[in-house]
Amino acid sequence: MSAGAAPAPPAGIDELRALTRDLLGHDTWPRERLIAHQRERLRATLRHAVSASPYYRRALGPDAAAPDVDLASLPILRKETLVERFDEIVSDPRLRLADLEAHLAGPGAEQPYLGAYRAFSTSGTSGLRALVVYDRDDMATGIASSLRAVARQGVGPTTRLVAIGSPDPLHLTRQLFAAFRAGRPGVPELTVATPLDEMVRALDAYQPEAIAGYPTVAALLADEQLEGRLHIAPRILAFGSEPTTADILAIGPLTGASMNPARSFGPAIASGIFEAQAVYWIGPILGGVAAALLYDTLFLRRGREPVDHGAVSPKD
Repeated sequence: MSAGAAPAPPAGIDELRALTRDLLGHDTWPRERLIAHQRERLRATLRHAVSASPYYRRALGPDAAAPDVDLASLPILRKETLVERFDEIVSDPRLRLADLEAHLAGPGAEQPYLGAYRAFSTSGTSGLRALVVYDRDDMATGIASSLRAVARQGVGPTTRLVAIGSPDPLHLTRQLFAAFRAGRPGVPELTVATPLDEMVRALDAYQPEAIAGYPTVAALLADEQLEGRLHIAPRILAFGSEPTTADILAIGPLTGASMNPARSFGPAIASGIFEAQAVYWIGPILGGVAAALLYDTLFLRRGREPVDHGAVSPKD
């Protein structure tokens, strides 16, 4: 799905900033108050989950919200389980995976579902695509938590912040970074699908004091700066949400750190640029086959020993 205009934040910027200030106020709380607050919020969350979600009612049991509940002892929710049992997990019976998928595939995908929920999709590059749903209050709290995180690094309402996220309107960073841009006049709207030369020109013109995004984008921008094509001096950098592995650090400046076909094909669809797509498909496939054969030859066959099953007597 191609990206249209950036969505407006689910809550007004003034409301989000007030909520952010409230969350920042928690940083001054004494340890005892923080622990008490965390325990109460945990118990409230568990009570709601057990009462409203059929899945958690079975998985957690009636004693999950006991005063002495230990968070570490509670079962985790794996992505596979969320995908397979979505309809049982959600706490609103009106939410059904098939209906959500249809909504997100339609022309009003950026509009709240049922007038109340924002639905987002993971990228699916791991081989499994999942949907995550927020109501208005949860979405506002999530955005305010992210604003608090960058505020702790020194980013204020007037800081020249550029956030470079996904172009897909169904990706969480599309919504989150719209809130980052709100109230900052003149900030360029950039995504990972923005052509690199266009991104460089926009950053040179805006001269950001802070940049947020993905490590792969950071690698590309660092290379542009080292080669003398980019001339910026941000004092705050915040990159995350993807693993920074050795292959990204080694060949990110050469390939954009695209390590699988899906990672290349998605941005190509969004940007309309399909140059050298064959390389990104053939290379990873051949590399995977070569690695499998090498592993089989060097490790598996070396460790194989003949198995003596004993004598087998024919039946009478």
